[in-house]
Amino acid sequence: MLKSINCKKMAINILLTNMIFIYSENNLMNFKIFASSGEVVVTDVFDANLDKELDDVHKLDENLQDENGLTFELSNGKAKVSGHVDRLVQEIFVPKYVEKHDEIYLVTSLERYAFKSFKTLKSVILPSSIKAISDCCFYSCTNLENVEFSDDLKSIGFEAFYDCVKLKNFTISSNLTKIDALAFQGCKSLSLLEIPESVTQIGWGAFSGCSGLKQVYLPDDLGNLENGVFDGCNSLEFVKLPNNLMQINCGTFRGCKQLKSITIPSNLIYIGDEAFKGCDNLKEVKIMPNAEVSKNAFPRETKILR
Repeated sequence: MLKSINCKKMAINILLTNMIFIYSENNLMNFKIFASSGEVVVTDVFDANLDKELDDVHKLDENLQDENGLTFELSNGKAKVSGHVDRLVQEIFVPKYVEKHDEIYLVTSLERYAFKSFKTLKSVILPSSIKAISDCCFYSCTNLENVEFSDDLKSIGFEAFYDCVKLKNFTISSNLTKIDALAFQGCKSLSLLEIPESVTQIGWGAFSGCSGLKQVYLPDDLGNLENGVFDGCNSLEFVKLPNNLMQINCGTFRGCKQLKSITIPSNLIYIGDEAFKGCDNLKEVKIMPNAEVSKNAFPRETKILR
């Protein structure tokens, strides 16, 4: 059986039956490859520092459960986290790789509702191989305070952190592109929100009910604020709107009673019903003459300057 091939700065080593890895000497590139009938085929790309990561592969038992109680589904060389056997667990560490019957699987996703209503869960660490947080994954984890993930995260799903009332240590990935509807609804402990320029879509009600939120910075290329995105954020004092924003839809800032001023970008063409309803401290707003403003978009006392 082929043990290894050394070729200048490349080495191929068999780690498991019918599975080998090829990587550069400085560990900048890694490839998962299979050898069958003497043929080597590149099938997937792994991250750098593979040797170090493979030291922490979690072995699965016959129930597809690792030593920490996480459960998985396996398919085509990839693993999905399906849940945890202990609903009273306080900390969850998701490994990047798991092993079953001498085969290694890359952990790439989380099942919908995987940790829904885990009431004692406080901390979660996710690997760089997970690119999305699935719908309702941490729904109503009312003691969850801290979530760590890499900059490779691309999307946060529908109601992913709904009613996580203690969530406060959450730095949004610099490569994130989408925050789905109601993703952070009711996250009362969030106080500062800095959304990176990579984000192009924020779903309706995404941060509604975040009553502790005080400052929001939105990316310049975000063209549309959906219905009720910041509805009920009654501590919100400052919002930096996108330079290229064109629409503020129904109820976007409804109930933001601490908001005293806001700069409306010149590209804006539409402000929807009740967009600023209940913003009673918003005394005046300057809006471009060509922008359409719904009749009840602002409180009656707010002066509209054209």
